[in-house]
Parts: sequence; C-alpha cells; structure tokens
Amino acid sequence: MGMLSLIFGSKKEKEKLKQFLTQKHIIIDVRTENEYKIDHIKQAIHIPLGELGNHLEKIKSHKKPVVVYCQSGVRSAAGVGLLRKNGIDAVNGGGLRKLQKTLQA
Repeated sequence: MGMLSLIFGSKKEKEKLKQFLTQKHIIIDVRTENEYKIDHIKQAIHIPLGELGNHLEKIKSHKKPVVVYCQSGVRSAAGVGLLRKNGIDAVNGGGLRKLQKTLQA
C-alpha cells in the first residue's frame, strides 16, 4: 500500500475502518497533549506518537482491533505502521474531524 493510500485511506482501509467500528475496538489519539486537551474523541486513549512504541504490550493486552487518529491522518498513518509491524491489527482513522463524522454516521 502506498503512503498516500495509508494516509488518505484506500477503499480497503475505509472498509476495514467500518468493520473495526462495528466490533469491540480501542481508539488511540496520537496527537500532542495540547491538541488532545483542545478536543478529542471521548473514548480515545491518548498516547502521543513519540511514546506509542513504549505502550505496545499494553495495547496488545486489550486483544482488540485498534483505530488510530491524529489531526490530519499523517501521524496516525505512522502509528498504524508501527502497530502493524508489532503484530497489532490497526487501521488509520484519519484526522479527528473525519473520525468524529464517521462515528456519528
């Protein structure tokens, strides 16, 4: 999958996101502390992207698919890549506003 598809979402990724959202899942916000304080998805776990690698075992322990979001989709794409490299089933939820709209639909 190309980087643009990972960031902006291929058709397959969009379908995977919809599937994850119908299952028990966790949502991870990889934005900065300040961004998170301004606005976030209520049920999201806040783990800044730079710290994500330190939380892999905790994330694995949930045994649930992971939806990752940031402000625009770029950092969440990087986060998804890290999670997948470590055997965690993850999908890019994109930016905050996009995921909020998806959750409301």
